[in-house]
Amino acid sequence: MSMRKLSVYLTGVIFFIVLGLSCVIRVIDYYDPRGLIPIEDFQRNVPFSPGGSVSLRNFGGMIEILGWDRNEVEVYAEKMIPRAEGTNIRFLGPKKDMAKIDLQRYTDENISINTKSTSEEGENTIVDYYVKTPRFINLNGILAREGDIFIADLYGSASVKLEKGDIQVDNFSGSLDAVVQTGSIQASLYDERKEDVVTLKSYQGNITLFLQDNIDADIQAVFPGGEINSEFDLGQQEKENEIDLKLGKGGTSIYITVNNGNIDIKKIKSD
Repeated sequence: MSMRKLSVYLTGVIFFIVLGLSCVIRVIDYYDPRGLIPIEDFQRNVPFSPGGSVSLRNFGGMIEILGWDRNEVEVYAEKMIPRAEGTNIRFLGPKKDMAKIDLQRYTDENISINTKSTSEEGENTIVDYYVKTPRFINLNGILAREGDIFIADLYGSASVKLEKGDIQVDNFSGSLDAVVQTGSIQASLYDERKEDVVTLKSYQGNITLFLQDNIDADIQAVFPGGEINSEFDLGQQEKENEIDLKLGKGGTSIYITVNNGNIDIKKIKSD
């Protein structure tokens, strides 16, 4: 073998050794309707006192936050990438090119979770989060660029901001601030107090609000590009595409704004 051929051969061997150390070929047996597959997971459990604050910032991906009867927060996350069409084989790049999950526990009552992207704008950074917290919680800034957000079985307060996707809040009690640029909002509220403030806003999409039949609330709704349907009596309204409604004795302040979409206010059915 000539020296030139030997040099080329050795270069090729070294290349594939380095490639094997830095990259992984995986066969995935997994189906996701979004056309994504998981490449790496993350899990942490940290002690946490009820009534504390949790914030979460993400680029793309699903966020699910559920209440449970433990004094700890569990964070499970899956980093996702698009599936190669027609095959279950994915060629994964070096781990240094993957998204990072930064979980900071400042105290037993303050936790922040942040997705760190390898690109400046966070393109193609997709992480699905499944979080469990004590039922009494303050969700102090749940922010995402794209993906669905689901929150359930909690009381306290929640602030949720989403650019594109749907927000669903189920079995929640307390103050709620939910805003989506393009997408829908659905919220089911229980045991609302006079001091609670609920703000729901969608620039492009529908809003559906479920309330208990005996709720005491003051509702202001604006819907310039759509209509409103309600299982509660709306009475006579003076303005078109705008309502000002008192339910019961009045109390909880509820503000609903839909720039281009419809509003549905429904009664929660008793078991």
